[in-house]
Amino acid sequence: MNLKILITNNLTLKVISLIMGFTFWFTWSDKQATSCRVDVPLCVYNVPETAHFDAPETVKVELSGKLEDFYNLDLNNLAVHIDASTLHEGSNQCIVNNEQLLVPGDIKMTHCVPSNILISYNAHTSTPQEHCDA
Repeated sequence: MNLKILITNNLTLKVISLIMGFTFWFTWSDKQATSCRVDVPLCVYNVPETAHFDAPETVKVELSGKLEDFYNLDLNNLAVHIDASTLHEGSNQCIVNNEQLLVPGDIKMTHCVPSNILISYNAHTSTPQEHCDA
């Protein structure tokens, strides 16, 4: 009975326990794997001024990695980058991958909707178009 009273009524022991618990949580919480879903714009670059393309404006991606890696990532500046010089006239299917998203190596894209982007490309249209909102 004496041990129970010592443990429950000892303020010093409670404070030490709180500090140790916080230290363990702080040390290991950054290493925890986490994921996040975000809508990112589609950005097509190397587009000639006379060209026109039709593609979705945004893509939904799910990113996963350690929590500490997400601290340095600005989700508002993410975009899927497509090089127009690799597109041919007509319909193109582009598979979205990590390299097009330009995220740090420790963060991986685990899911994307749509995973295959359909881009219609016409290289000889006379109306100029804005190619990227990012």
